Amino acid sequence: MEEIRYAHPKADHIGRKMIGEDNERALIYGESYVSKAVGSLGSSLRAKVPVYLEGNIVGVVSVGFLADNIQSISRNYNHQLWLVLVLITGFAILGAVIIAAYIKKVLFGMEPEEISHLLFQKETILQSTHEGIVALNPNGMITMMNSAAQRLLFDKQLASDYYIGKMIQEVSPIVHLSELLTDVNGLSDKEMVIGKNIVFVNTVPIYFEQTFMGTVSTFRNKTEIELLTKELTRVKLYADALRAQTHEFSNKLYMILGSLQLGKKEEVIDYIQKESNLQKNWIRVLIGKVSDPLVSGILLGKLNQANESGIELTIHPDSVLKNNVSEKKGEALLTGIGNLIDNAMDAVKMKPTSNRKISIFFTDIGDEIIFEIEDSGVGIHIDLVRKIFEQGYSSKAGMNRGFGLALTKRQIAEVGGALYLEESELGGACFVISIPKDM
Repeated sequence: MEEIRYAHPKADHIGRKMIGEDNERALIYGESYVSKAVGSLGSSLRAKVPVYLEGNIVGVVSVGFLADNIQSISRNYNHQLWLVLVLITGFAILGAVIIAAYIKKVLFGMEPEEISHLLFQKETILQSTHEGIVALNPNGMITMMNSAAQRLLFDKQLASDYYIGKMIQEVSPIVHLSELLTDVNGLSDKEMVIGKNIVFVNTVPIYFEQTFMGTVSTFRNKTEIELLTKELTRVKLYADALRAQTHEFSNKLYMILGSLQLGKKEEVIDYIQKESNLQKNWIRVLIGKVSDPLVSGILLGKLNQANESGIELTIHPDSVLKNNVSEKKGEALLTGIGNLIDNAMDAVKMKPTSNRKISIFFTDIGDEIIFEIEDSGVGIHIDLVRKIFEQGYSSKAGMNRGFGLALTKRQIAEVGGALYLEESELGGACFVISIPKDM
C-alpha cells in the first residue's frame, strides 16, 4: 500500500513510488475511476482499478495515456470526422433538393400558402354551388359532399364533414345508388326520384395515371329546371303571339297601301272598319268573359296567330272565366292553354283551308276551372291515348319534341288538376284542362 511500482514502460521506474497522488480512491475505498494527473512521463489520463487478494486491497493497476498522445489521435480522427460530416451534409442537401422537387411536382408547383388558399377557395365554391356534388372512392366511401347534396339526398343539412368517411349505401336509403355513383363508365342526365325531388344525376369517373380513383357525381333538381322551362315557354308564347300579330298587321298595311295607290278608297274604308270591328269584338269578348289579363292576352295572341295562318279559331259564346287563381295555378293554366292551342294549330294545318277549325270553351261554374280545346285535325288513335302524355314521345318529326304535353300534364297535376282527352265534335282531338278553384 506504499504505492511502489511493480510494472512500468520504463524499467528504471520499477520499484519507485508512483507520482500523481491519485491512488487514494482505489487503495483506500476500492473505487474504479479515471483521473487526470502529472506522472513520471508527463500529463496523462489514467484509469485506476484496485487489486484484491483474498478480499483485501493489496494494490492498484493504473493504465494511462499521455495527454499529448490523446490530442494527436484526436487531431487525426478530426480530419476523418469532418470529411464524413461534409459527405453526410452533401448527401442531405442533395436528398432535400430531390425530395423538394418531387413534392413540388406532386403539389403542381404550389407553395403551402397557395395550397391553403386553394383549399379554402375550393371548399367555398363547393358549398356555394347550387347543384349537389358528391365524391366517392372506388369502394363507395364518401370523400366529399356539399350542402346542396345533403339537402337533395337527405332533406336536411348537417356539418360539412358529417358524412365524410361513411359508405354511401349506409347513409342513403336509395336502392342501387352506390352502384350508380361508382359506375366506371359514368352517367349522363339519368333521371331519379330522391325523396320528394326528381333529379338529374351525372357521374364522371376519376382516373390518375390510368388507375380508377373514384367518381364525382352532380345532382340537379329537375323541378327547378322545369320552372325555367315554364318561364321560357311563356316567353315563347308571348313572342309568337306578338310576331303573328305584327306580321298580320304588316300584311294588312301593305294591302291598304296598294288599294290606296289604285284609288280604291271605299274598299279600304270598308276593310279597315271590318278589321277594326273584328279586333274590337275579340277584345270586347275577352274583356267581358275573362277577368285574368294574362289569359286574355294569350287568347288574343292566339286569335291573331290563327287568323294569320288561315285557321278559324272561335271562342264558344257561353265561355266565362271570372275567378282569379293563384300564381302557380295561373302558370299551369297558361302553359296548358298555349301548348294545347299550338298543338291544335299544328294538327289542322294539313287540312284544307275550309276545314281548319279550332274551338275553345272555358268556364268556372262549379268548383273547377274547365278549358276545352278541340280541333278538326286527324285526332288521336286510341292506342296512343296514354303514350302521348309520355315525355319524349311526339307524332311530329324533328328533334327536341315530345315535351309539351308531358310538361303540361305534370304542371297541371302539381296544382291538383287534370288533363285528359275526349272525342271532338269537329272530328279531331279535344283536350280538357281541369283545375280546382282557390278556396
